Amino acid sequence: MPYIQRDETGRIVGKFANPQPGTAEEWLAADAAELQPVLTDLRTCQLTAINTRAAELLAPLSANYPDGEVQSWAQQTREAEALAADPLAATPLLNAIATARGLTVTTLAERVRAKVLAYAVASGQIIGKRQALEDVLMAVDLQAPDAAEQLAAIQWPAPTPA
Repeated sequence: MPYIQRDETGRIVGKFANPQPGTAEEWLAADAAELQPVLTDLRTCQLTAINTRAAELLAPLSANYPDGEVQSWAQQTREAEALAADPLAATPLLNAIATARGLTVTTLAERVRAKVLAYAVASGQIIGKRQALEDVLMAVDLQAPDAAEQLAAIQWPAPTPA
């Protein structure tokens, strides 16, 4: 059962801890109405933690590239796809990059498409897990007696050792 700690004025000063034997604080079982704002705050905190972890996991996927290059990825992708569909498609960005690198635009477009696919798979796994955790978090019935425990249990899985 969730508990709240109140000060002498009745203001909530602690949340979701189990009463500790021998402590001076008075812990009171909270009724559902009192817990609604607290549970909503806990859900928000959990979602923030989930989103923060997702951002941490996504960051390395683009960490080795300057921001300006990352901003060009959408155009590079469009041009690479256009070139795959039509060998005569206009590809000004890819042409400039290929020329500077000493590559053919076709070779560069193939590399771009391969990187797009690899990024899609890696980021898709992270984004999908984040969305699944959010779905579970939002599905918790805040009226349930164990809502606090359910919310607290929804966390990003620990990494598996390599």
